[in-house]
Formats: sequence, structure tokens, C-alpha cells
Amino acid sequence: MSVNPALSFLHPLQQLEKLLLRIAAERPALWAAQLAPDMLPLWQQGRTAAGFSLRACYPLAQLDIPPIALVSDDWGGLIQFVQQCRQQLQALAPAGFAGWQQRPIEFEAGFARQQLTGQDYLQLYALPNFYFHFSMLYAIARQHGLAIGKADFDGWHQYPAGFSWVGPAS
Repeated sequence: MSVNPALSFLHPLQQLEKLLLRIAAERPALWAAQLAPDMLPLWQQGRTAAGFSLRACYPLAQLDIPPIALVSDDWGGLIQFVQQCRQQLQALAPAGFAGWQQRPIEFEAGFARQQLTGQDYLQLYALPNFYFHFSMLYAIARQHGLAIGKADFDGWHQYPAGFSWVGPAS
């Protein structure tokens, strides 16, 4: 039985959706906020992270990446995009992933054409890129004062209200 690599993205996509819902409710003006002028805005970081889940799993399942566009350029459209990515991953047949670890995957990384085994593609390229863009979205929200923490990012950690690793400011 082959492990389904799509499972690596389902929980993080759920966390991304929750975080986007929170940002939309509490800081809707952050839609186009950036960490630096030459970096993607928050909405594009979210879209790119979610898109990497499909960009990772469809080639591993020997399928073409489905075209999914934002239905609207707003919070609702972005959240729907993330939901559609999750649905697409859930619909992938586990049998399609048979042998994915050794399957050669060709892809473009920026302007470079690359090839890796499926295992290396997932672990060294796709997951790091997914988490990079998810982290940038998180960092933008934190930079702009949204009170979020590790629990909002990974969905597993729990801390008491007001907890801080650095303690009170002196």
C-alpha cells in the first residue's frame, strides 16, 4: 500500500483557511499587505501556498494540475480557492499515487528546470514552498498586529491566554 502524499496538505490547508477567515474578519485591510516591497502581498501568499498543494500532489498522482482560479479578488474568493484545493486533494484516488516515491518529477523552480524523484520533490521542494508561503502570510498578519500564535498556524499547540515565551517587557 502506498502512502498518499495529499494527506500532508489537508490539515495545513484547513489551518490556512481558518487563518484567512480570521484575518478577513479582524484585519480585512491586510489583503494587499506585504512584508517587503519586493515580496508577494498577503492574498498572493495564501493563493500560492494553497496552489502548491495541487502542484505537489497532482504530478505525484500522474495527473495534470487542475486549473483553479480565484472566483473573485476578495477574501471570499481566496477562502473558496483554499477550500477547492482541499476538495481536489480529497478527490485524488490513492491508487494513483502507487510508486510516487521513485517517480521522476520534472518542474520549474523560478526560471530553472529541475527533476527530482517524487520523494525528494515532495520533501525538498513542494512542502518547503507550501510552508514558505503559508509562513509569509502568517508573518504579514503578525506584523500588522493580529494576535495569532503557533496554535493558529499548526492547529495542535495550546497555550493559556496571555502566555509569552519572552515574558513581560521590562
